[in-house]
Amino acid sequence: MSIFAGARKCDLKILAEELGETVNDSHNLKDLKKIILASKEYDEESAKEWMNMIINERTEREENEIRQEAMAERKRKDEQEIAERKRKEEQEIAERKRKEEQEIAERRHQEEIAERRRQKEIELRKQEYEERKRKDEIEFELQKNTPWSRRSFFNEWANGVKADSFGKLSDLIITDQIKRKVSQEIKDHFIDEWSKLNSPDDLFEKLADYDTLRSTFRSKQPRKEWHYDKQNSFKDDSAFTTNEKKRL
Repeated sequence: MSIFAGARKCDLKILAEELGETVNDSHNLKDLKKIILASKEYDEESAKEWMNMIINERTEREENEIRQEAMAERKRKDEQEIAERKRKEEQEIAERKRKEEQEIAERRHQEEIAERRRQKEIELRKQEYEERKRKDEIEFELQKNTPWSRRSFFNEWANGVKADSFGKLSDLIITDQIKRKVSQEIKDHFIDEWSKLNSPDDLFEKLADYDTLRSTFRSKQPRKEWHYDKQNSFKDDSAFTTNEKKRL
């Protein structure tokens, strides 16, 4: 069996250099074999062992390189798969975030639309209320200032107090004029019966009694004499003039 079995050009080149020969890449397999066999240091047994060792080292080196390449390829694929998964996860996260932001924006948009609609409805109701109020006020003013409304009010008032004769109506008008000029203190004193005092005679009697009662507590003064006639509404003595006329 030849010592060169299974040897490559690189193996023969190493063996030739180990034998002390000068070789380069321009030499082919045939040239390298001739150089090795013609070398002074050549010994078949030693060269055979040496050749086997060179081939084994090369084979082991190639296997290591293959393993390293396989490991590197596997690592590259693993890193690529990890990067791909990470990219997909990031895309999914970004897509979920985009959808969430879109949903939030849509909800806010719908809420804004609903709020604008609500404010518009409130404003419309307010305008309708103000319009109705304005119309009612105008209608009220028109009715209040018409002769018919004044006449209607007077008739209702006269019927309410049962003024079924001119004399009663005259008494009511005089009594009302006097009541308008009486102080609030006197009105409060007769609060329970004030609305029932519709006769000038009764009213003057009550006012005289009140003035007498008040004078008793304040100082001893002559009792005031109350007088009235329907043409001049009422007259009083000097004491009444000084105390009450200013109020009436």
